[in-house]
Amino acid sequence: MGLQGLTSRQTFAPMVVAPGLRVAHCVARALLPGPISRGWGWGWGRAFLGAAGHARVLSRGVSDELHAPDGAGGATVIQFLAEEAGLGRAGALKAKDRVPRLHNYSVEGKLAPRLKFLVEEAGLGRPGAAKAIARWPRVLGYSVRKTLAPAASFLAEDLGLGKDGAAKAIAGWPNVLGLSVDDNLAPKVRYLVEELGLGRDGAAKVITRFPNLLSYSVENNLAPKVRYLAEELGLRRAGAAKVITKFPSLLGLSVQDNIAPKVRYLAEELGLGRAGAMKVIIQCPQVLGMSVEQNLAPKVRYLAEELGLGSAGAVKVITKFPSVLNYSVENNIAPKVRYLAKELGLGRAGAVKVITGLPSVLGMSVEDNIAPKVRYLAEEVGAGREGAADLILQRPTLLGYSIERKLRPTLRFLVEHFPDTNAAKLVSLANYSLAGRLVPRVRLLQRHGQAGRFAASSMAVFTPATFCKFVGITIEEYDAEVAACVREHAEIHPSPEGGGEAGAGGEGGGAGAGAGEIDG
Repeated sequence: MGLQGLTSRQTFAPMVVAPGLRVAHCVARALLPGPISRGWGWGWGRAFLGAAGHARVLSRGVSDELHAPDGAGGATVIQFLAEEAGLGRAGALKAKDRVPRLHNYSVEGKLAPRLKFLVEEAGLGRPGAAKAIARWPRVLGYSVRKTLAPAASFLAEDLGLGKDGAAKAIAGWPNVLGLSVDDNLAPKVRYLVEELGLGRDGAAKVITRFPNLLSYSVENNLAPKVRYLAEELGLRRAGAAKVITKFPSLLGLSVQDNIAPKVRYLAEELGLGRAGAMKVIIQCPQVLGMSVEQNLAPKVRYLAEELGLGSAGAVKVITKFPSVLNYSVENNIAPKVRYLAKELGLGRAGAVKVITGLPSVLGMSVEDNIAPKVRYLAEEVGAGREGAADLILQRPTLLGYSIERKLRPTLRFLVEHFPDTNAAKLVSLANYSLAGRLVPRVRLLQRHGQAGRFAASSMAVFTPATFCKFVGITIEEYDAEVAACVREHAEIHPSPEGGGEAGAGGEGGGAGAGAGEIDG
């Protein structure tokens, strides 16, 4: 029976038989006359194996061929993945199981060039390439010229990540190398840059933090999230862009299952209303990725019940410092409460007062932030341990200021110009801007021959209008002096991003949106 007489199923039968039988068929065709071997080779092959009892031996021989070195002196696929790619034998076997066709790839022709690309051209280095392959073995199945290189080049050059930034994005999500530039990468980047208004730098920042978004559909995934933020929360494009920049993983969440339930919890159960929920989400968008039952509700209960703030107090703290919802009760919040109440000796009521006055204290490190401020007040200012505790109780914002950039310069200036005033009293004036309030007022008093006329606290507390009236100057002169001092301070002490002087004539920050230190 020739090929013409076979059914479709029979035609492809030789392709799916066991490897040992395939070899037996070849042996039968070699030993039997031509017409017989062509028509009866498969049957004779079975007979040959059955009679000789060598099916397992021959099958193992074929399996060994698939593991055989690729070319003279080459490595086996498993050896290559284990040793050259750095996966180890267990990792190599796991990669082969996940992508079986790797077993049939040429080491020298396919696998080695692709590994070299990941290590050198993509900038992952050998450890990074090993991690990328372990996470996504399929990366070794793509052509360097047609797929891998164009994707890496797009990230580094078109998106502007540079080689290091592209390597970081690839390490975070190796699958990006399998995406088409024209069909996947470019449309997503255009949406982020143009429609969402992130600009190229903003889009690059978002993609570096959450490269997975490049696999999402604009129409079915990205755009609906942005529309929800606009329609349900009233976030305009700039607000939505800010939220996504802070929490790019938002684009991977389900509106129905993740985002909407969190918004309802904040707006309705906590009683923040839509405006309050929007404020919390803008400052701490990570809440949209948290579980209400396992994360948000327990934090609120701790603040309201265990800490004793009550529902209204808990909501007030959350509104002033939404990031508190992002902290662990056991590892972050509770230790701060214990320190304030016990180690600093404020007691529970005192700790509550400090936390209410400066909610961001819950996000500060005891060792790196709070304790050094206490030592500074107790030792350098000379207030003693109890005096430091009392200062913090009366002025919780002192814990939010940088010693080097705020407390020490302010105290040094005030001690110089008010030497007869107790340092502990002077340091409490650090909540006022040094360059925007204290320095210009001292200079104006000196210029008009009124140095020493007012106590430091009185000079600082006056409104600009009252100060001008008492000194006998115009508000224009006052504003000009404030502007000059702020400008001078900025030139000498450039403020790090997120810090700096308060506005002219206003008080320094203090409560702060974040948990870091406040300059000024």
